[in-house]
Amino acid sequence: MTYGTIYLSGPMNTTEDESLFGVVAEKLKVHGLETRNPAGVEWGTTEFAQLPAEGMRVGMTELAQCESIFLMGEWRNARGCIAEVFMSALIGAKIYELDLGELLDNDVVRAREVDINRYNASDMVIYLLSQQASFLQEG
Repeated sequence: MTYGTIYLSGPMNTTEDESLFGVVAEKLKVHGLETRNPAGVEWGTTEFAQLPAEGMRVGMTELAQCESIFLMGEWRNARGCIAEVFMSALIGAKIYELDLGELLDNDVVRAREVDINRYNASDMVIYLLSQQASFLQEG
């Protein structure tokens, strides 16, 4: 399967979350896949999770250069991931859910395409927000 350049998307609330991005990027590289890793940006002594707005600016710039996005872990519970899915749909990037277990345990790249492009823009917003009930409750 041809993915083009892949943007990695997933929750980044802890140092462990950020470390997972590096592990996944390295494993995908071994399979000949090119990735953009927002957790791989040098933030000095500050963790990515402490700079969410700046992280989103950098991430969206990186995402705009990619043909695909791989959603990892509990992406539905992360506002940044929801925004990245919406942006991916708008720019025509293919959206996939990466099977982390298969990659980490068996070194197999298995990703299921998410067909979000079948929704019009307002339906897409409703769909994305419905995937994150806590986001709706905070508003």
